[in-house]
Amino acid sequence: MNLGSGFAAGLAQGQQFTRGIADAYRAGQQMNDARDQAAQKEALKGIASATAVESTGYTADQGKELEGLAANGYKIDFDGAQKAYVARNDAGDTKTIAMQGVTDFMGERSAGSMSREQQDSTRMLAMADVIGRTDPERGLQMRQQLTLGAHDLKRQAREMKQWQQDDEVGRIEGEQRKQFQASLIDQSGKSREATMDDHLAHSQRRIAALTQAGHLKAADQATQDLMAQSHIKIQMDTKRRQEASDKAAAGLAVGDYAPLMELYNRYVPSGYKISGIEAGQGGALQIKRTDLNGREAAPVTLKDSGEALGLLKSMASPAALYQYSQGEFQRSLRPSRETVPSGLPYGASR
Repeated sequence: MNLGSGFAAGLAQGQQFTRGIADAYRAGQQMNDARDQAAQKEALKGIASATAVESTGYTADQGKELEGLAANGYKIDFDGAQKAYVARNDAGDTKTIAMQGVTDFMGERSAGSMSREQQDSTRMLAMADVIGRTDPERGLQMRQQLTLGAHDLKRQAREMKQWQQDDEVGRIEGEQRKQFQASLIDQSGKSREATMDDHLAHSQRRIAALTQAGHLKAADQATQDLMAQSHIKIQMDTKRRQEASDKAAAGLAVGDYAPLMELYNRYVPSGYKISGIEAGQGGALQIKRTDLNGREAAPVTLKDSGEALGLLKSMASPAALYQYSQGEFQRSLRPSRETVPSGLPYGASR
C-alpha cells in the first residue's frame, strides 16, 4: 500500500467527518434559532394583543400602606358596607383605605385609567425586553428611543401647559385693560386722564382676576406694581389724609360717621370700600364693607368710638397705613378663608 495515498485517504475521511459535525452543529443552531424566532414572534404577538382591563380594587401601594399601618400598631378591619379597610390605633386615630378605580395591564396594576399613550409605551418596553434576549444591542436601542420619546412628550406637555397659561393670562390682562379704559369714559363719551387712584384700582382688579383664575405667578408680578402705587399714593396723600382724619374725628364726636367713610374709601387702598356704619348696643360700631366687585364683604366691628379714634391715629403713620392696607388687600383675595383679626388696628374685630 502506498503510504502517500493512504495518508491522503485518511485525511479526506477526517475532513469529511469534521464537515459532518459542523453541518450538524449548524443544523442544530438553525433549529434553535427557528424556535427562538417562533417564541419571540409569539411573545410579541401576545404583547401586541394585550388589552387593559379597568375595574375597582386595591393597588400594591395600598397594600404596602396597610402593611405599614399594621407594623405601627394599627388594627386592620374590613368594612363590608364601605368596601374598605379601616385601620385604628389605641389613640383613636382612624385611616380608611378604600377601593379605587384600577387598570390591570400586562401583569401590572395601576391606579386610575391608562391612556393610549401609556399603554403603547408599556407595550414597547415589553417588546424591547423580548427582543433584547436575542439581540441585546437592538433591545437597548429600543429602550433608549422610548426614553427619549418619553422625555420629548413630557417637554411638549410642559410647553403646551405654559402656552395655555400664557394665553389665559393674556386674555385676562386684555379684559382688564378694556375695563380700565371703559372706566375713563364719562357719560358724554369723552375720555379723561387716568389718576393715581385709577391706576391703583386697575392693579387691584388685575391681581384679583389673576388670583381667582389660579395664575399666582402673574398675580405676584402685578402685586409689585400695586405695592409701588400704594406706597406713592399714601405718601402723596399724607396732608389731605390728615385733614380728612380731623373731620372724621369731629364727626365721631357727634355721631356723624360719613366723614369716616369718606376718609377710608378715599385714602385707604385696601381693596375694600365702606358701605355703611351703624351704631349698636354699648356704643359698638359695625362697619359694612364691599369688595372690589361691589359684593358684600364680612363686616368689621369696633367696640366704641374710642377704638375708631385709634384707627384714625394709626392712619397718621404712612408706614403703618401701608402695612395695614396691603394686609387687608391680601385678605380680600381669600374671602372664603377664615382670618384672624390681627390685621385690624387697635383690636377691631370682624
